Amino acid sequence: VDLKYRNGDTMMSMFDVRGAPASQYLDTAVQKVEQDVHACDVRWSRGTRLFLDYSPSMETVADAAKLYPDILHIDGIVLNDSLKKQSMDVYYWQSSFRSSLSNGLEYK
Repeated sequence: VDLKYRNGDTMMSMFDVRGAPASQYLDTAVQKVEQDVHACDVRWSRGTRLFLDYSPSMETVADAAKLYPDILHIDGIVLNDSLKKQSMDVYYWQSSFRSSLSNGLEYK
């Protein structure tokens, strides 16, 4: 289950965004801050991914808050609001770069 925030102006601003996982998922959660580069714009984003062995119900904000309770501190959150469904009809392009540092560390 992914929680992603977009439209950050700077990398540092994304570290303060709400969305930490519930304590029982901390050992397996993955968080990252990245710069999204698209043909039409560039922005910073932060994502938190949980690896679960079940498929949780994700109909309302309350369902998401069970996994990411930190979102309850966001102004204007309404627990019974429906979650926006992401369309599966999505097209994208990806660009990447691979290299290595002088100490042999490789990165992408």
